[in-house]
Amino acid sequence: MGQMDDIKAHTKQKKYTQVKWLNLKVMEMEMEMESSLSYWEYTGILVLRPLLAVGFVLSLISLGWLLAWKLVLVHVPLVQEVFGLRKKPVRSKPPTGRFSKIYSTIHAQNLPSTS
Repeated sequence: MGQMDDIKAHTKQKKYTQVKWLNLKVMEMEMEMESSLSYWEYTGILVLRPLLAVGFVLSLISLGWLLAWKLVLVHVPLVQEVFGLRKKPVRSKPPTGRFSKIYSTIHAQNLPSTS
């Protein structure tokens, strides 16, 4: 039993030493990171990067919308009606020329009379 207790105690001591060494390494790394980052680097990480990321995403969305609008949506009748893009129908000139008189007389002859 004495040897088993010695082995357990030695293993326990070894694990404790490893954990202590790892904790020291982690603390050293944290201290290095804290001391190496300046105020401007923190500003860049905490403020500028998120703003740049949001700006980039919004620019991609805007570019996609602009392309969709110019290439597709302008030609859809419902969108034209909603946004008032539909052109007014062009009215033809009233028939006053020489050919229109000829065609109107032919058309009048073809109509059945009601008298």
